[in-house]
Amino acid sequence: MTEVQADTSDEKVPEAPPAPAEEMVAAAPAGDPVPLGLLVFALGSTVLGISLLGYVPLAVQGNTIMPIVFAATGLGLLVTTVWAAALGQTFVATVIPLLFSLILGAGVVGVTLITIGVLGSSTGAQRAGGVFVLVFAALGHYGYLGTAIVSVGGKPLPFGKPALSLLGGK
Repeated sequence: MTEVQADTSDEKVPEAPPAPAEEMVAAAPAGDPVPLGLLVFALGSTVLGISLLGYVPLAVQGNTIMPIVFAATGLGLLVTTVWAAALGQTFVATVIPLLFSLILGAGVVGVTLITIGVLGSSTGAQRAGGVFVLVFAALGHYGYLGTAIVSVGGKPLPFGKPALSLLGGK
């Protein structure tokens, strides 16, 4: 018997499949949810304040304007909240610039006055609440404008020092 020996010098050795340089990783969330949140908040607040001051007939509010405003504002703030949570931005709006503290403060005063007006049947308190709603809406529009300018590379508008720094904190 003859042995047949294969000459492997001319044969190519099969190469191992290339190892992936990196595994596919999901992209981390990016961007700034604050302009969206301020915009939908300010728009909804403006319409609410205008309707509380009586510029929108009561018969029209319940079936048309308010459901649309609440749904749009609610959906916009839900998207903003999820986006901010994905970025790890929690509890920022309540303690950082003075502007956000003023928005929250005017909101508390407005809601308190509206509640007093509704429970006590006081149109004066309810109208004053509507004014405070428009105050925090205006502050929200200013905040939106400031964050929108920054998002396109502009110079930021002043939002003030954190409220805690005004109380003697750093």
